[in-house]
Amino acid sequence: MNQLLFALEFRYDNGTFLVRLQQAIDDIISIFPSSKLAYEVPSAGMAFLEVQGQKFTFYQLGDCRAYLNRDGKIISVLGAGKLDDLDQTSISNLQNELKKNDDPRVARQNILPTLRKHRSMMNVGGGYGALAPQQGSLDYVVEKDYDLRIGDEILLASDGFYVIFEDYALLTAEETFNHLRLGETEHLGRILRDFECLDSELTQSPRLKVHDDATAALIRIT
Repeated sequence: MNQLLFALEFRYDNGTFLVRLQQAIDDIISIFPSSKLAYEVPSAGMAFLEVQGQKFTFYQLGDCRAYLNRDGKIISVLGAGKLDDLDQTSISNLQNELKKNDDPRVARQNILPTLRKHRSMMNVGGGYGALAPQQGSLDYVVEKDYDLRIGDEILLASDGFYVIFEDYALLTAEETFNHLRLGETEHLGRILRDFECLDSELTQSPRLKVHDDATAALIRIT
């Protein structure tokens, strides 16, 4: 992922975002081992906002999302997709296993075939899109043009972050935006991690693992 970001920022500075991203992916593919099993291929979600003059375009891969705050009203611009549906199936299976064995490690091991099956559906027809060193991965990008205005705020977030106001409901979306606006990211991180540690058995908020990557960017249109 670091190599991909480096290529995007320093090697390719011409063309649209998707053109530059494809060039960077091609670079990574050229040095990436091709013998990995489908479920072993590393991947990431993506939410991106491209600005070209007065044109604003959102791009999404995987389970990252985008939210718009306009005049105090927050709506989802890029929401749930196929990967979210697959994860819900896996979470349901995990909860059934936890009823038989209260050790999350054993329960997760028992649903490993399902997890591998779902992960093998990455960037294939009928599956889900993700940012990965695979040809054709950008065929699954969700692209949405949007009419943004001065004063609008955009939150781009990974699934490990937006759970704070979605699944966990520890804060409202409005409170989360406000903390980000004030630069209180460490406070948000503590709220997330404290709850996840207390719910390490995955019972209060069913999920596939105790912690997940929590990444967010707040953008204000000026």
